[in-house]
Formats: sequence, C-alpha cells, structure tokens
Amino acid sequence: MLDRPDPPATRYHRARNRGRNVAGVVVRKGWELVQRYGSIGPTSAAAARFGAFGEHSVVCFPYEAIVNEYAVSIGAHTVIGKGAVLSAGWGPGHPGLAPDVLRIGDRCLLGRGSSIVAHE
Repeated sequence: MLDRPDPPATRYHRARNRGRNVAGVVVRKGWELVQRYGSIGPTSAAAARFGAFGEHSVVCFPYEAIVNEYAVSIGAHTVIGKGAVLSAGWGPGHPGLAPDVLRIGDRCLLGRGSSIVAHE
C-alpha cells in the first residue's frame, strides 16, 4: 500500500477519498456505540440474569462467552474486559449451581481476553 503511486488529483478521486474518510468516521463511531450499548452494566436486563451484579461494574462488549450467568457474582466497581470468558459449572445448564460459584470481588479488573472457569 505504501509503495503505490498517488492517484491522479481529479475531482473523482478527491470525492472518493472524502467519501472513504467520512465512511471511516461513521464506522468507528458506530462501533463505539455498539460497544457502549452492547456492554453489560448493573441496570441492563442482562445483569439481572447474574447471581449478583455490583453497582458501577461492567462486562465490556464484545465478550466471548458467559455460561450459567445465574451462578456468577460480580462485585462493585469491577471491569471485565473485552473478549472475556466467564463460566460456572461444567457446561450450559449445569444443575444445582449456587449463585456465587464464580465470585469476582469488588474493584477487580479482568483484562482483555481473560478466561475464568469455576466448577465448585
């Protein structure tokens, strides 16, 4: 890409480049909105499916997998990074799990791409 010659400075090429720049801005802003509204916060409907979900906590979007949310408890002021995996039990629908099989405390930070699996 860097070794290619510059396109001719025609009206068509200038308009095309402006259009591409605007499209890039729209895509980036759109992705920011998707991440903001796709994240799970304490007031979102998805947070109600967890065993507990502390105030000012967030599970950032996109997350890889959250298995058996009802057995996952998240403390207050905790951030679960993008691409995280949270799993309670041996698999989806694992019977008889307590609401805090996987307990993440207050003021914790799980980095991007982290995985936590709890069985008991």
